[in-house]
Amino acid sequence: MHVLQKNAIETSVPNVSINPKTKLEWLLAIPKVPNNRPVEKRVNKMNKHFVKDVKSIHNFTVFWVKNDLLVRINGEDILVKADWYVADGNTRLLSNKQLNNPDHKATIGYNPKHDVITKIVEITTEKLFLEEYYSIDNSAATENNGDLIRGAMGLLGVEMMSKKGKAGTFGSAISNAYPGDNTSSILDKVAYFRKELLLLDECGVFNTTETALQTQHFYCAALMSAKMYSEPSSQRDRLVGLLKDISRMDFDGLRTSNDKWNGMTYLIYQSVMPNKHVNIYDEQFHKSTKFASWNPVVGFMLYCIDNHMGDKLIAKKGVRPSTDPIAKGLSRTRDLLGTLYPTS
Repeated sequence: MHVLQKNAIETSVPNVSINPKTKLEWLLAIPKVPNNRPVEKRVNKMNKHFVKDVKSIHNFTVFWVKNDLLVRINGEDILVKADWYVADGNTRLLSNKQLNNPDHKATIGYNPKHDVITKIVEITTEKLFLEEYYSIDNSAATENNGDLIRGAMGLLGVEMMSKKGKAGTFGSAISNAYPGDNTSSILDKVAYFRKELLLLDECGVFNTTETALQTQHFYCAALMSAKMYSEPSSQRDRLVGLLKDISRMDFDGLRTSNDKWNGMTYLIYQSVMPNKHVNIYDEQFHKSTKFASWNPVVGFMLYCIDNHMGDKLIAKKGVRPSTDPIAKGLSRTRDLLGTLYPTS
């Protein structure tokens, strides 16, 4: 019997019990739920709230996963071992660990002088596991898009190397690139682009030399292209080379004297010097994430990548943004991805 069960009281809700006299050290010994957001980034800014006399701050939620689960996400099975997991309260627990660690610099944090309250939820199915976890953090609005993305990457084993990749700062990009239902969870979207996210990170897309490329629009175009050109291997290798070149290229190193440019040159040039030669899209859309910005900006970037992949040069003053390849590039590519690589 787990120590949490000793004082647990059954409730009228099936498979839910309450332990009203939980020792904090019991919770400190329990691992966090696998898809929990990385709490290290939040703890410092939350410490000032943890010292307030708010009674609800002492409520925790623990999942009792009673059997091994294969959580199926976009056709991939993720193993969650039978065990006890803290689902709500991990930031407070880390705060307490740091505060009571003599080698840590924390001076304030979560440090109750009394027992706490734990809700125990028995989990027996993958559906219940996901629904219960996301009901906690979505309803409380304690997770922003980045939190959810980091949690999804943790569950799926997506280990990014770059700072921005680890932070999950591509929420708008992945949502606009995803060809499935708009209401699909972040977990579904990260699972769909799992390999592509790792590829972008490896190619330096989240850490480009030109900071003007570090936009949701470029991340979106790169994600879609990585999926689109993932097969055959020769095509994938060519795209990897292109993304690496774009990520490393300095604007001053571009060759712009000719009347025709390759796709990489035009993409970088427009990102750094928007509309210098042709009014490709409204300049207010340049680094915006407004709804109206996605089709023209991402459509243009996909147009550049596709032309580069096809060894086609683009006339410096010959880009016509109203034409189908640009104006409908985003929606057309998204539809094609959904056909070639269904979301479920």
